[in-house]
Amino acid sequence: MITLGKRGGEHSRHQIEAYLYQPKAVVPLLMDTYAKRFATRPGGFTRIIPMGNRLGDHAPMAVIEILNTEQPETEVSFSYLVRSLATMQLKEETKIVNKALAPAPAQDSVYADKRSFKKALDEHRSKEKFALKIKKAMKNANLSPEQLQDFVDRDMERAKMLHDKENSKRVHSFAKDTWPENTPTLE
Repeated sequence: MITLGKRGGEHSRHQIEAYLYQPKAVVPLLMDTYAKRFATRPGGFTRIIPMGNRLGDHAPMAVIEILNTEQPETEVSFSYLVRSLATMQLKEETKIVNKALAPAPAQDSVYADKRSFKKALDEHRSKEKFALKIKKAMKNANLSPEQLQDFVDRDMERAKMLHDKENSKRVHSFAKDTWPENTPTLE
C-alpha cells in the first residue's frame, strides 16, 4: 500500500481504494504523509512484532508498526529488543532479563542421540547470541539490568492492556449481539 502511495497518480489511487474497506480516511495518509516519509526508502516500511497467541481460538497475534524514519536505527533495535523480551516474559511469566543475560546450559543432560544433542547445542548458542545482543544494547543505552527490566515490564503491561482491550471488545460485541434491546454494561 505504501509503495502504491509512493508511486502517486490516479491509477495507484484506484488500486488503493479497491483494496481498502474505508479508503477515504486512509488514501490521503498513504498518498501524502507516508509517501513523503518513505520517499528514499526502497521497502521495509513496517515491523511485525509477534504478541503470542490469543486466548480461546489460539490464533497468532501481532502488532504491525509503521517505522519512523526519523528514529535512529539503534533506538529501533532497542525497542524491538525490549518487545522481544516482553513477549518472552509473557510466555514464561517470570522476570526475564537476568535469565536472558546468563543462559545456562542444561547440566547433566543425557541425550538420546546425536541429533538431540546438536539441537540442544544450537539452542544454547542462539541464547548466547541473544544475551550478547542484550549486553550490547544495555551498553549503548547506558542501562543496568534492573533498568532494562523496568522497560520490559512497562512494555509487557502495554501488551497486556492491548490484549485485554481486544478481549473486552469481543465480549461487548457478543453481549450486544446476544441482547440487542438492553445490552448489559460490561465495566
